[in-house]
Amino acid sequence: MLVFRRCHGVLLRTLRFLQTPPFGQLAIPFGLLVTGLIGLHVAALIAEHVFAVTAIWPSLDAWKITMDRGLGELCETAMLVVTVVSLWQVAKAQGDRTIASFAVLFAWIAADNILSLHEQVGDQLASLLSIDSRVGEVVGFLPFLALFLVVISRMTAADQRKGANLFFVAAIAAVGGFAVVIDFLHGAVIGPASSLAFKGIVSLVEDGGELLSIAAICCGALSLRHAVVTQGAFAGEAMPAAAAAGEVFARSSANG
Repeated sequence: MLVFRRCHGVLLRTLRFLQTPPFGQLAIPFGLLVTGLIGLHVAALIAEHVFAVTAIWPSLDAWKITMDRGLGELCETAMLVVTVVSLWQVAKAQGDRTIASFAVLFAWIAADNILSLHEQVGDQLASLLSIDSRVGEVVGFLPFLALFLVVISRMTAADQRKGANLFFVAAIAAVGGFAVVIDFLHGAVIGPASSLAFKGIVSLVEDGGELLSIAAICCGALSLRHAVVTQGAFAGEAMPAAAAAGEVFARSSANG
């Protein structure tokens, strides 16, 4: 029962953050961006496999969200850079070490996205230890996982009560799940005999889920920045500074 109450409280605080006006307003353009990128991906697949357009336009791969250095990955990197800058501004304005730690985590994810760090580690370990490269990629992701767990362990009780922090924890777990866990399962379940449609669906779930998670993260970071830097309040947690000051003044006047 106690566990249920805690989970219920965590869910309510996270939903309170998601219901703040900036998040709702930003969710529409970010949702359209993700939908558009997935639409381009599907259109490129149809053009390639149904109409054989690659015979006259071989650069269709750039439109697929599953391709390294493609349009989808470039958008992910741009959103992660915006996230890092926004969270760093929030951390600086609030003196919040937890938010600063999240900025570092997202900077790591951006670097991994650009440089394919855990994939390179996986390839190196595969050649050195004669293991499957997928296993090596999981091992290459362990430093990030360790840093993630350190951030969570150092969150204070006050940090744990903030819906924004809970949202970022869940979002990071989602990115890791799609980028590493689903990627590992992707390689494990897909073989030479797998149909083209099945391969496409699994790839779309993996990369589409990662893209959606990063878009939600960027949306959350911009929403939090708007609340803290513009209004002087922690999104979904406190009144704007002017309102809080007004309430204090009203109370002091009444007591006087």
